Order: sequence, then structure tokens, then C-alpha cells
Amino acid sequence: MLDEIKQAYYLMGTIVEIILYLDSSTLSTALIIEKVLAEFNRIEKIFSYFDPTSELYRLNLQANNQPIKVSQELFNVISLAIKYSSLSKNTFSIMLSPLMKSWHRAEKTNKLPSPKTIKNKQKLTNSNLLKLNSVTQTIFFQKKGMSLDLSGFVKGYAVDCVKNMLVKIGVFSGLINAGNSSIVTWGENPNSNYWPLAINHLQNNSIIAILNLTNTAISTSGTNEKFFIIENLRFSNLLNPQTSYPLTGLVSATVLSKSALEAEVISKMLLFLGQEETLDCCEKNDLAVDSLLIQKLDENNNTHLSYTENLPIIF
Repeated sequence: MLDEIKQAYYLMGTIVEIILYLDSSTLSTALIIEKVLAEFNRIEKIFSYFDPTSELYRLNLQANNQPIKVSQELFNVISLAIKYSSLSKNTFSIMLSPLMKSWHRAEKTNKLPSPKTIKNKQKLTNSNLLKLNSVTQTIFFQKKGMSLDLSGFVKGYAVDCVKNMLVKIGVFSGLINAGNSSIVTWGENPNSNYWPLAINHLQNNSIIAILNLTNTAISTSGTNEKFFIIENLRFSNLLNPQTSYPLTGLVSATVLSKSALEAEVISKMLLFLGQEETLDCCEKNDLAVDSLLIQKLDENNNTHLSYTENLPIIF
């Protein structure tokens, strides 16, 4: 008989739901929870954009002046993010912080940023300006005003790390859901063999379909939750790295992949490139996409779904 752990915590700026099944005769429930929280907190201490004591915060503060030596983990994750930016045709980027600050400022002043402002900030988002030295393990920003924000990318990374740790110590099966955007499942759900996940309508949040998940990771990116209101116009907080302007309209992209980190990248590709080009790009660059779904709302509030045939979906 397996024991169930079902908890929710506020971690890394979002609600993280954890459902685990294990043999408590060999594993301590309290120790498992302690290890989960410790791993999330360890990762946040490295990658937090807002915490003044985090390693990333220190890097953003100092790397405009000189090369900064960083931990191997931070160096590896930033290097991986830059690689994914190239593979995704620059639809995914960790370099958008200067632009995002301009849009936040525009929201506060209720005045759209000028094309000149956008153009100037865009110059700070070129990944070629990020100098990574693997020998000295240092990072240098070659233009003043550059900064990095790993946000969703590192959330996927954290979910993968916690899952891998739990598998290693003998947790048979589980689900980790970070903010409904980065999710990983492994093993069988003892109650139904699979892990059901609702797909909600973009506007009224009603359930329009169910995904039956087994041994997979999933990422969902969309324009329906976080947005700006500027001059009575609505803009999503998802910036298109190619144009530096927010994605418009109501749209969401869901990707099933081998890891939550890779699913995060591919979900951005799906938003900006569409289904056909995303699948083609993944095939050419050996990105592991299992299946995907995109949901759009037209001007008449009609829902349009497009998905791959192998998506484990029930209507």
C-alpha cells in the first residue's frame, strides 16, 4: 500500500502543488517534504531575479562593469538558455529584462513607450553581447544596462531537478505543478493510472478538455493571465523577442516534452511560430516534443483548438 503526500506551497513566486506516492515504511514523509522545499529554495537562491541576495541578482548588478565569476550551475543554465534561444529562432530569450522594464514603466505612466525607446532597449537584448568564458567560468555584459531574467525557464528547471531528486531517492510516482505552467509527472497515478490535467477556456476558465498525462513534462504559456493596461489597451506580458512588442490577442500554447525546461522553450516557439513551423524546428534541432496544443480566441470569442494527433486529450 502506497502512502500519498499532497501539499501546496508558495515557492519561486508561484503556487507549487506536489502529489507524491511512496512507501513510508522505507521513506520518511517529513524528510521528503523537507528535501523538496530545500531544493526549490536552493535553486531560487541562485536564480531569483528579485532577491538581492541571489547569485543572479549579483550578476545583474556587477557584470556590466567586469567579468563576474559564477557558480558552475548558474553558468551551465545560462549557457543552455542561450543555446535554446538560437535553436528556437529567437522566440525564447532570457535577455528581455531591459525591455520589460520599459513596458512596466509605461503601465505606471499610462503612456506607450516610444518606438525610439523600444529600439534603444532592443539593443540590450542581443545574446551576442553576453560574453561567457567557460575556462574562467565568468560572465560579462558588453553593454551597459543589460540584465538577465530566467523566470519561466528556471521554473521548468527547478521542477525537473526536484522530480529527478525524488526519483533517485525512491518516490514511485508523482506530480509537481508549478503555477499551472510547468508540470512534470512520473510513474502511475494509483487512482487512475494517469494524471488528469484540465485545459481551461481562455476567457471564462471553464474546462474544455482533459489531458491524461503519464511520464511526461508539460509547459503552458499564454496571454490570458498576466497583462498590461496602457492607454486603455490590453497587452500581454509575453514579449516577442523578435519585435520587442507584447503578444496580442488571447492565445495559449501547451507542450508535452521530456523535460519541463525544454517544454518551456517549445511553448514559446509555438506561440510565436505556430504549430507547423514549431514542429519543423524541433525536428531539425532534435528538440523532444511529444505533442502540443494551441488554443486561440477569435474576435467573436469562439475557441479554436489545434493539436497533434498523439495528444492524450479527452473532450
